[in-house]
Amino acid sequence: MWRRLPISNHVNAVMETLSRKERERLSRRRAMLDAAIEVFAEKGYESASIEEVALRAEFGKGTLYLYFPKGKEAMLEAILKDLANEEYALVEQVLERAKMQNRSFQQTFRALIQAYLNHYDHKKDHFRLVIKVLNRLMLSDESALKELALSLKAKTISLFASFLDAAMRKGEIRNFQPEALTHIIFGNLHGYIMYDVVVHHTTNKGDPQLKSSLADAQEWLSSLLLHGICTETTNKATTRPL
Repeated sequence: MWRRLPISNHVNAVMETLSRKERERLSRRRAMLDAAIEVFAEKGYESASIEEVALRAEFGKGTLYLYFPKGKEAMLEAILKDLANEEYALVEQVLERAKMQNRSFQQTFRALIQAYLNHYDHKKDHFRLVIKVLNRLMLSDESALKELALSLKAKTISLFASFLDAAMRKGEIRNFQPEALTHIIFGNLHGYIMYDVVVHHTTNKGDPQLKSSLADAQEWLSSLLLHGICTETTNKATTRPL
């Protein structure tokens, strides 16, 4: 059984090496970003104000500008960077552990889906905000933030595309363009997250049925991405051109 990977372990280890002053500064910064995530997720990034974030974080507006001189745009950039770094660390840990344990492609793939959805379950507000913002950015003319979002994803996309390419070379999966396939896989993960937000955003987070649905989602999403939506009989049938 694959357990949720401790993404925060590295952060905790780094914190222990810092001086008390540096730890306090990072703790304040984290509190400000957590407040920004809550406010942006509730009100929408465009509608939220720096005053609302300051009130939620229980800091003065001037203090927030000391940490984030460009205001809420700088806070959004920091949130995107933090989540991108966590996503990369998660994928890297899954792949490294699979290599050490000599896991098959399917075992590794299922472990990634499980780890990714568990990570989402612990940071729903983060994901809800980032996916909403990214969808808007991809269709907007805001080139600076758009380029930032794409550059932050690039490292994770490259890492997982290399994993897929190696699986193709071994004959474990069919030949596709690895980078395009990686975007499609993560796009499906984000699609499930959007669905879950719509269906479950008013559900009590402690509801055991919600935990059950997450476990079910890990299984059926893995099966969907690995085997498609057709039955075995349909897959064996000859497909005629339209």
